[in-house]
Amino acid sequence: MYQDSRIFFYQLFTQLQTQGLQKQAIKCLNKAIKFKQTDIYNYGLKSMYLEQIGLIQESIDCWDQGIENNKHNILFYIEKAKTLQKYGKLNEIIQCWDQGININCKDSNFYREIIKALQKQNRFEEIIKYCDKIIQLNSQAMEFYNDKAWALKQLKRFDKVVDCWAEAIENHQSYAPFLSQLAKALQRLNRIEEAIQIFNQGILKNKHNINFYFEKALFLTQLQRFTEVLECWDQGIENNIQIIDFYDEKSKFLVEQGLIEQALELWDLGISYNKHNISFYYFKTSLLDDLEMNDEVIQCWNKGIEFNKSDVSFYREKTNALFKQDRFSEILECWDEGTKLNRNNQNFFFYKAQTLSQNERLEQALSCWDQFCSQNLEDIDHYQQKGKLLLLQFISQHFNQNEELQKSYFLSTFFRK
Repeated sequence: MYQDSRIFFYQLFTQLQTQGLQKQAIKCLNKAIKFKQTDIYNYGLKSMYLEQIGLIQESIDCWDQGIENNKHNILFYIEKAKTLQKYGKLNEIIQCWDQGININCKDSNFYREIIKALQKQNRFEEIIKYCDKIIQLNSQAMEFYNDKAWALKQLKRFDKVVDCWAEAIENHQSYAPFLSQLAKALQRLNRIEEAIQIFNQGILKNKHNINFYFEKALFLTQLQRFTEVLECWDQGIENNIQIIDFYDEKSKFLVEQGLIEQALELWDLGISYNKHNISFYYFKTSLLDDLEMNDEVIQCWNKGIEFNKSDVSFYREKTNALFKQDRFSEILECWDEGTKLNRNNQNFFFYKAQTLSQNERLEQALSCWDQFCSQNLEDIDHYQQKGKLLLLQFISQHFNQNEELQKSYFLSTFFRK
């Protein structure tokens, strides 16, 4: 019904407009608006038509009617402001949004619009007034601190900028970017040590939030106080010994400063605290890879295996590293070690058998599964793996002239665990 009425009134309006019957066309649109007072489409159609026939004020009045009928719908205010902007009625734009704020005093969207309009007109004092009003009414309206600080800067009231950000921090103690804004404001006034103390207070209240450490480290880096940057990340690690991101940030900074040995020592420290977390080994070996320290990569994974003898992931990472270094014989030795230490874990035998098969040592791959079977008689899953190998062996023996057939079967069956 609602959509049908739109079509009906639009078609009737179009006919009247085509015939040049202006009064009747306007009456038609008035009826459409009265029929559905919340439908912005009809107001827009009427406003546009009134503009076309030169009735500018009446076009603006149309939006006033829409606002009167839809006081809490910001879209009507937006359309009126657009029309006013088009005809250079700048003061009336502010009045429009002020009207909206009086009716919707806690809706931050209305303040956002009036501030945008005031910024275009460089009306800084009023921006501050509206920012204060919405912040007082809605403490979660965080973005208005930015607007207030911007206006204060334009007025060169730099002490007040500091006060603005101090208030923001007081109301939002867990939001790190406000600390940076206050620090920058203090820096502008050459109050550097005070700025650093602000970061320290933020970290004290948010020991486990990396953003506070990051903001402080960035500030210190810009001041070229590199020793204190490292101390900042040391503090973060001390408070968060299991969170890898803190180690990563310090490591990246050490590498940027050319302190490679210290970066590697840092990852050793992280591993000592987090022996069973494979991510720490990943980060260290990634750095070692970048430095082309191949033997040290293997040593790192050996250390991981030493602490995690039953975790197949460490063995896989070691064998992947060995493969990249073309150290194929050591791959098999790695899986030999894994199967000896984990006789009841099928995964180790799977990867050992896979390695043997890839090197065309099918008999030994079959023996690998036989070994697992002898130690795990009730585990029937391995029979499927052994069956694939037997079929692969059969194909290899009887169709060895057709290498593509062998390859196709091998890829489509064996590598599906």
